[in-house]
Amino acid sequence: MVLSAKFGELDEAPLDRSPIVSVVWQLRFEDHPALVSPQTVLRFQELLGEADQFKLNMLPKVQISVQASGMALGNASAPATSEGGGGWRLTAADGSWQVSAELGSLAVETTRYGTWESFAPRLRDVLEALGEVGAPLIESRLGLRYINVLTGSAVGRSPISGIAELSGLITPWLLGPLNDPDVKDTVKASQGRVVLAFDQVNVILNHGIITTDSNELGYLIDIDAFREGGRALKPEEITGFSSELHAAALGVFQHSLTHRAREAMQSSSEDM
Repeated sequence: MVLSAKFGELDEAPLDRSPIVSVVWQLRFEDHPALVSPQTVLRFQELLGEADQFKLNMLPKVQISVQASGMALGNASAPATSEGGGGWRLTAADGSWQVSAELGSLAVETTRYGTWESFAPRLRDVLEALGEVGAPLIESRLGLRYINVLTGSAVGRSPISGIAELSGLITPWLLGPLNDPDVKDTVKASQGRVVLAFDQVNVILNHGIITTDSNELGYLIDIDAFREGGRALKPEEITGFSSELHAAALGVFQHSLTHRAREAMQSSSEDM
């Protein structure tokens, strides 16, 4: 199914009140030891803005020990051990975004997303740096995940006090039992998972009623847009396809909210 045929023209206007909690872009590939070497992380740091702009942290390695059970003590052999994990993370000085690399993956994450137009250049910089230090050969998965939590503040109102209030904010196709007049007043929690396919883009949508850390009622809209399967890793093509992942995620996000909720997110006035 082609995305444009389903959702039409997408609204790329920035949201004054964004429900985005986190955005993560991740590229997975075959194990690439050169990516986690000290020389590589220092070169990444240099290419992305030097040490005064990015703090460097090394990720811990994990040692796993395995020993067969049920053996007589005298016949027990030494446990087999292996070491995994490790890598590095570069975090921007203002805390707005970070780049992480492990043996088989590279990721870009932000908690201050803004818009795709502001996020995409970061991806290009990271992919250019990857090409500079030597890119892997095979892509196994490319994903872009948006974690959104809709609360009262996202639509310019006081905290949501009851589940019934979500019916004016979340579109009916996601609300399930809240659309049933016989049971909606009894619902205390509701979660769901939807898997969608748009041409070459797959989307997993996890959604449902949650309680935030501040003990406020909210609605989770967790969208993971991705493609998977082995293919030649081409940094320039990855940049373009990441835009398609963004479009799919944006289409699902906008289709999950009522027009009223979307209008309120785009306005800084107290109009709800």
